[in-house]
Amino acid sequence: MNYIIDAHEDIACSALSFHRDLCLSAAETRQREKGSLYPVWNHGETTLGWPDYQRGKIAVIFATLFSAPAAYS
Repeated sequence: MNYIIDAHEDIACSALSFHRDLCLSAAETRQREKGSLYPVWNHGETTLGWPDYQRGKIAVIFATLFSAPAAYS
């Protein structure tokens, strides 16, 4: 069996900065954000959600953490 590993997923940033419900599919999130500034602020639309991970049989996800530099705090 082959496994797919997603080694860079900004889960916390998506949830906290863009108020995204990660239990929704990317298509549902895109529909909710249509006409909002979230895709502009995020430099693009959301690409994945839990249903997408399940459908793609993603086995491992590494969440990345972002910390703004002190100069921007």
